[in-house]
Amino acid sequence: MVDRLTRALLAVSIRGKILGMGAGLVLFFGIGTILLVRAELSSVLSADLRTHGISLAGDLAARSTDLILTDNRFAIHQLILDTLKTDPDVRYVFVQGVRKNIIAHSFALRVPSGLAAANDVDGQQPYAIRLLNSEEGLLTDVAVPILDGRIGRIRVGLSNKRLDASRAQAMATLGAASGVALLLSLGVALLLTNVLMRPVTELVFVTRAVGRGDLSARAMRHADDEIGELTEAFNVMVESLTRSTADLLQRKARLGQLLSQIISAQEDERKRIARELHDEAGQLLSALSLGLGAIAQIQDLPPAAGRLVADAKELLKRLLDEVHRLAVDLRPQALDQLGLTGAIESCVQEFGERTGLRTDLEISGLGGVSPSSLVEITIYRVVQEALANVRKHAHASRVGVLLQCVNGTVVSTVEDDGVGFDAHATPNLVADGHLGLFGMQERAALLNGRLTIESARGRGTTVVVEIPLSHVQDSHSPR
Repeated sequence: MVDRLTRALLAVSIRGKILGMGAGLVLFFGIGTILLVRAELSSVLSADLRTHGISLAGDLAARSTDLILTDNRFAIHQLILDTLKTDPDVRYVFVQGVRKNIIAHSFALRVPSGLAAANDVDGQQPYAIRLLNSEEGLLTDVAVPILDGRIGRIRVGLSNKRLDASRAQAMATLGAASGVALLLSLGVALLLTNVLMRPVTELVFVTRAVGRGDLSARAMRHADDEIGELTEAFNVMVESLTRSTADLLQRKARLGQLLSQIISAQEDERKRIARELHDEAGQLLSALSLGLGAIAQIQDLPPAAGRLVADAKELLKRLLDEVHRLAVDLRPQALDQLGLTGAIESCVQEFGERTGLRTDLEISGLGGVSPSSLVEITIYRVVQEALANVRKHAHASRVGVLLQCVNGTVVSTVEDDGVGFDAHATPNLVADGHLGLFGMQERAALLNGRLTIESARGRGTTVVVEIPLSHVQDSHSPR
């Protein structure tokens, strides 16, 4: 009897040891699984929140660009209020100008002290993200430049409460599953851990793929649980991001086509006006000149009348020259007849004769290069506008023009020794009244080019435009 009881106790003890070892192993893996899932899930949800913030801020930046350029503060404020109503994660939105001044915000009175300077981004970065402590807990602050930072930036603050709640919910689910696994068996626990970890691991893998730019990646929904809901939400987010990206690309393409058509129509209108000036006004003025010449040949013409006729002929000659100059400025025949280099030479020579300034011209690397008509007219108009700015504002004594082709890119440089201006203090060309420079910038951007302005007060101004020869030429290119 004692031996049976001893053996029974020993048996129970062994069973308990096995159960304890199994329970300890399951508990160990359960705790490890919970910690791992918590870390990975936090990473996924944080990436989700950041991606959502970047997408939202980028969309707001794109939608507010025209509103800022037109100074439509009411529409900007309405856009901010609509965002707060439709997105529960958004705690605040405000728009900063190029000088970090507040254009519009969602706060009741004003932007809290220190918040405006807590996060910043320039035109060289697509976005900037900072975690900020607040009375509500952690906030994810996203800053996105508007129009590459040339007109300001937009700031969006997202609450981390949804992230924390989702993480807590997932942790509670995993804890319950680990408890069940602990009560059932080591095998059930291992199986359950594997079932729970597989979709999370796949979601992390797909998240990383999306982070590398592969927007076609999708996570498979394995079950209708919280992780399945997270997977579905992630897939919906990626689809939304894909649509947003495609929409932005389409808008950019449509904008490029529209600008190209505008420039083409502008050049056609310039050509028509130039032709009418040359053909209609020029012929009428020539006929008037012949009439004055006939009057001057009258034998008994009084001396005073003869002097008036001579003065009128001189004024008429100057008017003919001015009409001819206007016609050439509107549509330079040299561009059609002599090409880009000949037109630039003619433009610089005529500028020097008209203003009396010393002009230097150097052309290199364009032998055998045949730029498209759109590149030629863009380069010519930029040089023409830059010289016009020198004549109107620079008070210079010398102007240098350099035209060259470097590594498949046409580079035009116009440099003067005039009074200059503070280029760093006027990053927004439209707001600061430099519409001519802004027009040159837009012309260059249409052809994937770049306009660089270097200037300082008392040190002259240098305008450099770079346009690649390999741009995609629009079918409406002017000629």
